[in-house]
Amino acid sequence: MDCRVLVIGHGTFPEDIVRTAKMVYGEIEGVMTITLPASQDMEAYQQKLHEIIGKNCKTGILVVSDFFGGTPFLTASKVIKEFWDEDVEMITGFNLAMLIEIFNNMDTCTISQLKELALDTASNGIIDFKAALSEKMRKAEGEEPK
Repeated sequence: MDCRVLVIGHGTFPEDIVRTAKMVYGEIEGVMTITLPASQDMEAYQQKLHEIIGKNCKTGILVVSDFFGGTPFLTASKVIKEFWDEDVEMITGFNLAMLIEIFNNMDTCTISQLKELALDTASNGIIDFKAALSEKMRKAEGEEPK
């Protein structure tokens, strides 16, 4: 597989989180970002999304947006409708663990598999520290889980 990933979001957040993920994971090819500064011309923003998605929809592209309902998500959703029957997926609400998992599997997964893996990583990656530690301590003491 030769998947591509497009990270979109508000401000410089997409660039910042991808740079941080690369610091942890290492360099990776096939990852692109589009930022949305406050002064962005929305027509130009939509055109950039269209260009990148259109160029990569045959080999497969996963669009990762910062949050559901935000301008980057809404704009990308309009563009994705034009490529509905192509190999394009979008998820929202990304975090660092999710991006690292995506990077680690881009070469071995289909876009659909990559999307599912990212969603699983995100939902399992948010942990209540006190609850997890308490559970671990109960198990160590031989108590039944609550």
